[in-house]
Amino acid sequence: MIVPGCKRYKGGAGAVRHVLTKRTLGFERLKPYPDMTVESLVATGEWDDVLGGPLWSKLAKNRLAEFSK
Repeated sequence: MIVPGCKRYKGGAGAVRHVLTKRTLGFERLKPYPDMTVESLVATGEWDDVLGGPLWSKLAKNRLAEFSK
């Protein structure tokens, strides 16, 4: 998703949006290490301008909350 020329190419921000809207195997594998997830990085709000607004950080926070249940 992040390699130009690949048929599934979305770019960096597009790949992050994709990961935030799908239930991925990697997310489940990282359950013991939530600070290593894309959601953890996006939840800080530092990437809101790149991703297109605070909606994405809110979504990431919600996913992390679900993850910790």
